[in-house]
Amino acid sequence: MNPPHARPASAPSAFGGLFMHCLPCIVVGLCLEPSVSGQSRAAAAPPSEAADQRGPVRFQDELLPLFAANCLACHNSKTSEGGLSLETVATIVAGGDSGPGVVPGMPAASTLLVRAAHRDPDADTMPPQGNSVGARRLAPKELELLERWIAEGA
Repeated sequence: MNPPHARPASAPSAFGGLFMHCLPCIVVGLCLEPSVSGQSRAAAAPPSEAADQRGPVRFQDELLPLFAANCLACHNSKTSEGGLSLETVATIVAGGDSGPGVVPGMPAASTLLVRAAHRDPDADTMPPQGNSVGARRLAPKELELLERWIAEGA
């Protein structure tokens, strides 16, 4: 039984009670929001921004293993098919019989990428089909890595 001086709960006080009950959840949600939205912005970032977040491509750790598996059997300092060695950045940039292998900052002008990605129907593609060393065509992700490295300035 309610004392005679007590008033029944009104809508505003009921709302106030609900607000006070939910206040901790609201505060926690507001504190977490920047980190959650930061993650969603990164996940929804355009490919160029996502590439920037991965850091620069490391030749020794990322590209040289690809070249060792698929290119160095024919393009090394001893057996440089077409005069091209892919063992160091300097020899790649220097290129071979067809000119520079890579033009730093210019993927579309880089013979290495154009031939590896089979982008020019008039140029020899690398590796050649049916090659005797078992080299395989680079996968799209590997070609993207090579293109990114060149765009970054090789």
